[in-house]
Amino acid sequence: MSLPRLVEKLRRRVSNMAIRGTVRLVNFSLARTEVQVSGRINETKEGLEFFQPFGFSSHPVVADEDGKGAEAIILELDPDHRVVIVCGDRRFELKDGALLPGDSAQYSDLDDPGASAVDALHRIQLTRSNGKRLAVVRSEIVDMKCGSSSIFMDGEKIRLEADYIESHARKRMHWDLNGYGEDWASDGTAWWVDVWKKGNVVPGIDEDISPPEHDHGDL
Repeated sequence: MSLPRLVEKLRRRVSNMAIRGTVRLVNFSLARTEVQVSGRINETKEGLEFFQPFGFSSHPVVADEDGKGAEAIILELDPDHRVVIVCGDRRFELKDGALLPGDSAQYSDLDDPGASAVDALHRIQLTRSNGKRLAVVRSEIVDMKCGSSSIFMDGEKIRLEADYIESHARKRMHWDLNGYGEDWASDGTAWWVDVWKKGNVVPGIDEDISPPEHDHGDL
C-alpha cells in the first residue's frame, strides 16, 4: 500500500472515531445514562453511554419536529463501545455580554442567553463585582433544606423554619415593616435604640452595656 493511501486510511479511521449528531432520546432509567443520537446521513445510534463529568449532570433537550436540539460528540472507543462525551445546545448557550472573562455559570433552557448575571432568570453564576468575588443565584423559587431546617423564597415571601433560629449582630441591627421599625446599634461600650413610626423617629438614649454579653449555652 502506498504511503498516501495509508495516510488517507488512517485519516478516515481517526475521523470516524469522533462523530457529531443530534440528541433524539435520553434515558435515565438504566444503570448508566444512555442517549439516542442521529448522526450523518440520518444514521441513528442507540444505547450510547452519556459520560458526564463528576459533580455535574444535565438532561439535554431532545430534538424538536424541525430537528433542532442538543448536539452531541460521540467518541468511538471500539466498534462495540461508543460514548457521548459532551452535549451542547446553541439555542440556550450564553451569549456575548452574559459572562465576564473568567466567569462560569450553570444555566437551563429557562434562562435568557443574553442576560447579565443580575438579570438572569434561571442561572447560577460565579462572577465578580467591584473587584470582589460574587456568587449569583437567579431563580423564581429557591427551596433549601438541611435536616429539619429550611429556607424558602418565592419572590414575595421568605420563610425560615428551624427548631432554633439565632441572630447576632456585632455593630448594628435594623428592622422595618412598612414604615414602622427599630434600629439597634452598639459601639462595644454602649448601645442605643431608635424607634420610628411612619417617619417619626424617637431617638434612643445611650446606655452602658450591663450585664456584659454572655452565652446562654444549649437550651
